[in-house]
Amino acid sequence: MKKYLPVILFAVIILIIPLSSTHPDGLERVAEDHGFMHMEGNGIHALFGDYNVLHIAGPASSILAGVIGAAAVYLLVRFIFGMSKK
Repeated sequence: MKKYLPVILFAVIILIIPLSSTHPDGLERVAEDHGFMHMEGNGIHALFGDYNVLHIAGPASSILAGVIGAAAVYLLVRFIFGMSKK
């Protein structure tokens, strides 16, 4: 079961991400409410801005961003715990 956990988690991500909300998150909502949302374009463009992958459209973009993000966290945790065992 332990070796199938990453596969199960990625399958869950792929199934759940298309159901995510299209409403702005809390930080964007505060920026809209306080009138500084227009300043958003002045910063560095994010690789996964709005939870999408650049140059990919549609739900596949969100799914890919979620899978890449989950894989990065999974690998980071494995690395950290692998280092602590030595």
